[in-house]
Amino acid sequence: AAEVRFVPKPGLEQAVLVFGLAAPREDEPAYEALLVANMVYGGSYGARLNNDLREDKGWTYGVYSSLQSLRAAGGFWVQGQFRADAARRALDAFRAHLKRLTAAPPTAAELERAKANLVSALTFSFESQAGVADRLLRDAMMQLPDSRLDGLVGRIQAVTAAQAQSAAKRWLAGGNFVVGVCADPAVQAALAGFAPLVVAGPDGLPVSP
Repeated sequence: AAEVRFVPKPGLEQAVLVFGLAAPREDEPAYEALLVANMVYGGSYGARLNNDLREDKGWTYGVYSSLQSLRAAGGFWVQGQFRADAARRALDAFRAHLKRLTAAPPTAAELERAKANLVSALTFSFESQAGVADRLLRDAMMQLPDSRLDGLVGRIQAVTAAQAQSAAKRWLAGGNFVVGVCADPAVQAALAGFAPLVVAGPDGLPVSP
């Protein structure tokens, strides 16, 4: 179930926010489409989240989303540091932009920019022998097939706007999110109603009332 873990830190001028959802392994057939959707949402400086919350609203110096690969599954994360008085509004914006991502396909310009960013990053990671070895070792540790990298660039470039929207609807529309917030205790009241809230210690574990 959805939950907010709130770690109070008196005197903290900013609110540190992390929003997470479960995501698939990299061998999920629609994974490249999900990579593109994430890049449109918050995966780069020019993505929707940063444009809205940094450039337009001035709540943060930067906010980004990412897909984390794990052996059993994966994770989708949104994180940033925000003005304390904007913490709840930022969380609401995370969800509003996810709803927008699942409700309509990205524009042609967003799609092409997202794919170009992904291909550029992938190419850069292979520019040295160490980068190639690191990626091969990582894929082996994740128990991904040896053929995973074959045609990866082509699969990214072939993603359509409809496929990106479909992947977002499948993986990023769920309500079973977990949120971590570290902020001054005064921020806690503003989080009421977003999701059930648990006060936690610095280790993230619940503390007794």
